[in-house]
Amino acid sequence: MTGSFSTKYLILLLSATVTLFTCTKVPEQKQSIVIREASGITRVDDKLLIVGDDADGMYFEFPLNGQIGPIIPIDPVKVKEIPMHGAALAMDLESIDVLADGRIAVLSEQLHCLIAQKNLKSDHFSVLAEYDKTVTEFGNRGLEGLAVKPLDDGTSKIAVLWEGGYPIYELVPVDLREPAGRLPLRPIIIVHELQRGDAAECIEDPAHYIPLNVPEPTGDPPGAQRFRGTDLVWHSWSRDTKKGHFEEGFIVLLSSENSPPDNTTISKEFKTKILQRFTLEGNPVGDPLHLNAIGREALKKFNEKIPPHLSHETIKHMATVTALLEEKKWENINWEGLDWLEEGDRLIVIYDQWPKDPPFALVVDIPDEWK
Repeated sequence: MTGSFSTKYLILLLSATVTLFTCTKVPEQKQSIVIREASGITRVDDKLLIVGDDADGMYFEFPLNGQIGPIIPIDPVKVKEIPMHGAALAMDLESIDVLADGRIAVLSEQLHCLIAQKNLKSDHFSVLAEYDKTVTEFGNRGLEGLAVKPLDDGTSKIAVLWEGGYPIYELVPVDLREPAGRLPLRPIIIVHELQRGDAAECIEDPAHYIPLNVPEPTGDPPGAQRFRGTDLVWHSWSRDTKKGHFEEGFIVLLSSENSPPDNTTISKEFKTKILQRFTLEGNPVGDPLHLNAIGREALKKFNEKIPPHLSHETIKHMATVTALLEEKKWENINWEGLDWLEEGDRLIVIYDQWPKDPPFALVVDIPDEWK
């Protein structure tokens, strides 16, 4: 009798164990997605949208979860890939923004095109605007920045930045290397408007072009530092606080480098990184903001009080990044992406590859005199 009871009890116990095991969901391990060569960034609600040079036909989403800086590490476990169906050939993506009607738009340097969702309900993308051959790549210098200003009637006022700066000598056609291979070129902003629903427009009127009179940091070319432009935002600032007059223009992200002549002891260096205001005529306004100094101070504050929500892996990664930046005195960091985190008050910038992927975003408060 006892043996029979024990056998039944054992059978019931095993049955319950199997049922519990089969009904219990084992949590899936989320795959880490490391954004490499981050080149463009924008904010949509409580998310950052990011594009990368080597991620063709897609962009990335990263939840802010209320983070406002001064440093925002891009945690790979929280990154989501968003495929752009129909745009697999959208290569070398350099910038991302949102049109006046809410559609996502990305800039392809390789195709010198602006590519956007067909409509708000679609995850398919198509060419929205094509830029003519005067702003295609030359010596690896091409379209880098995108900024969209929504107008009241639903029109998108678009600014696209051709980066300028020194061409990469080895990538210039052989017969052009002597006259143009080490000649610093001015960045150019192309401004145009797109009505709601417009598409496949070719922008080729030179009247749309604004060459930028960028500052010249040091000395004479080619060994001297000269600026290239990597991204931009629309911005208006007060010209006369008493009368309420405002100047419309841009804030442009500029990064300097040299082009060392052959057979010299001069090495390739990347020195000055600034945010500079420009008028619609391409003239600089006031003093710039120096990103190296701002970034060093922001990272110091971050490391003094590390946010509690970060994973152990992210904390270790940021320690490595900090050491690399201090070793190189912040000179090699290549800030590529720029957008408003809070319109008119706080900017967000992100870097491309160095010091180490995944990147972090830097939040920059603009000074009162810029407002």
